[in-house]
Amino acid sequence: MKKLLTTLCLVLLVSCSNEVPEENLVERQGVAYKINSTKPFTGIKVSESTSREGVISTRKEKYKKGLKEGLYEEVYYKNGQLEYKLNFNKNGYEEGLQEHYYENGQLSYRVNYKNGYEEGLSEYFDEEGNLTKTEEYKDGELILSSELNE
Repeated sequence: MKKLLTTLCLVLLVSCSNEVPEENLVERQGVAYKINSTKPFTGIKVSESTSREGVISTRKEKYKKGLKEGLYEEVYYKNGQLEYKLNFNKNGYEEGLQEHYYENGQLSYRVNYKNGYEEGLSEYFDEEGNLTKTEEYKDGELILSSELNE
């Protein structure tokens, strides 16, 4: 009886989790739904992939009312280091700071977004963390680019 109760509690906890495997979601007209549901999905979509080198990576995307919103964390390197992260606004567009990292943990680049378009300063770095390039964007258009000499 105790084992049955413990098992039921575990099943209930897992079913209440807001993390849902990618294969349990469908997209209809740009909006995500759980399979066989008419209610737009709110929660975290989790997906895994395997690289050619056999490295399994995980991706987590937050959704609210069927649209991407909030933090999106891309693939992790084999050593567990985060590779990529960005945010989405309530309309499902990239918003705010997007960052990409080298496998050693150093920042590779950071780009600002506003309503899905690059906006403001973008910075690019080498694997040692040295700034190598800057770009300035206005409404998604590149207005200035500077390569920095080493």
